[in-house]
Amino acid sequence: MLSYLSAFFLCFGVFWILLATIGLHKFPGFFYKAHVVGKGPSLGLFLILTGVMLHFQDVATILKSMTIIIFVFLTVPLGSSLLGLAEYEKLDNRTDLDD
Repeated sequence: MLSYLSAFFLCFGVFWILLATIGLHKFPGFFYKAHVVGKGPSLGLFLILTGVMLHFQDVATILKSMTIIIFVFLTVPLGSSLLGLAEYEKLDNRTDLDD
C-alpha cells in the first residue's frame, strides 16, 4: 500500500512540474511567468521528495529530503519575488520620464 502512495506522489509531482512548464510557455507576461516559476516547481519537488521519503523510509534519506524541501521553500519563492520586484521597478522607472 505504501508503494502505491509513493508512486502517486511521484507521478503527481512530475505532473505538477509538467503543468508549470506548460504554463511557463503559455502565459503572456513576465509576472505570470515569475509566478509559475516560483510556485509550480516548488510544489512539484515537494511531492516528488515526499514520494521518495515514503519509498525509501531511511532516516538519512528522510533528513536529506526534508533539508532540500526546506531550502527550496525558503529560496525559490523569495527569488521569484525579488525578480518580480526588480522588473516592476524597471517598468516603474520607464514610466517616470516626465519628471
